[in-house]
Amino acid sequence: MFDAQLARQVEAWKKYWETVTSSDEAEHRLQRLRWLEEFAFHCGPQISRDQYRALQHEIGAGEAKVSELRGNVPITPSPGESASA
Repeated sequence: MFDAQLARQVEAWKKYWETVTSSDEAEHRLQRLRWLEEFAFHCGPQISRDQYRALQHEIGAGEAKVSELRGNVPITPSPGESASA
């Protein structure tokens, strides 16, 4: 039951990160998502490993979006370039 609800919520977050334009709003949503991750972690086997990973992925997407909206997007090296170069 909780797995299905979480799956629907993850899909909603994917759409949200694509459309959000306010860094403050995105940060607020990201804080709620981190709270949910903590809750899911303590649920143990009631949350599938795949659902937990999907939740973590959405946190990463949210962090990237907040960074993008604030203008702090790190420059990623092009393929073949070393990160230490």
